[in-house]
Amino acid sequence: MISIIVTTKDQAHQIEASIRALIAQDFLENFEIIAVDDGSTDGTADEIMRLFGERVRVVGKTVPDGWLKSLSIAYHEAKGDLLAVCDPHCMVKTNWLQVVADGFRSDPGLCIMTGTAFHGYRFMQKLSALTSHAQFLSAKRGFGSHIFDDNFAIKRDTLAQLLSSVPVERNVNDAVGCALLSSETRREGIPVLYEPQMAALHVSPGFIEYLREWRVINAETSIDIRLMDPNARGAALSKYLILAPFIYPCVRILLDIRNAWHFRRVLRLRTIDFPLILTADVIGKIWYCAGLIKAVKSRRLNRLRSK
Repeated sequence: MISIIVTTKDQAHQIEASIRALIAQDFLENFEIIAVDDGSTDGTADEIMRLFGERVRVVGKTVPDGWLKSLSIAYHEAKGDLLAVCDPHCMVKTNWLQVVADGFRSDPGLCIMTGTAFHGYRFMQKLSALTSHAQFLSAKRGFGSHIFDDNFAIKRDTLAQLLSSVPVERNVNDAVGCALLSSETRREGIPVLYEPQMAALHVSPGFIEYLREWRVINAETSIDIRLMDPNARGAALSKYLILAPFIYPCVRILLDIRNAWHFRRVLRLRTIDFPLILTADVIGKIWYCAGLIKAVKSRRLNRLRSK
């Protein structure tokens, strides 16, 4: 059996399409779907039970305590030796589970698979893919060390090994949690297979939501990862957090310019797209800078209080 894990938090508005895509898998073998809800306040767990009944096993938490804890609960609840994780932001293709099963069967030593993040070819879809998920756009199959938190599969014993070395009890979001898992795979020398056929269609935000994500989610994530993972790029700046708002946005803009050129064919970027996307990217990074300033102030204040 393969256990499909869906971790949710305040996603009642998008959960139906994601789970229906999982139920519709062209997979003739046995699989189960487990949804672990991280203390949603919008009735996500109730909505899943109303829509899918016993087809989806729902485990609800009354108090939110983070993505890693949700993953740990899923590990204990799952019946399968292989866990396939899909976020409600994503809709997977009908062959998604078969690709996962075939990948692990073809290589008995394989421990982790992760897939591509496909957005689409409209402006906001190109922009979101370019600035948020560029490292998961490559068309080449091969081994790396990064796990895409929205779309990956992992052996049960491997997940137990990784969870034993990360701060499961800390209330961290999925991006931070998966960054910590990725860091641990590098430390322990566990390769991650990147499989482009393991594709997930990621829902792209509108422009205002895109700006909000950079100001709130990405800013806090950037700081949290570097405070919690000394091996993360730029982690040395955690000693001088005041510099982060000035350095991180500039580095990200340069990376996005590089990615725009590198993935121009994958994203089908036209000549007219480049100035428009880079302008929108700069606006996003200005908001990112504002969010970093707020996050730095908050964390410096927490440091002072802890002393």
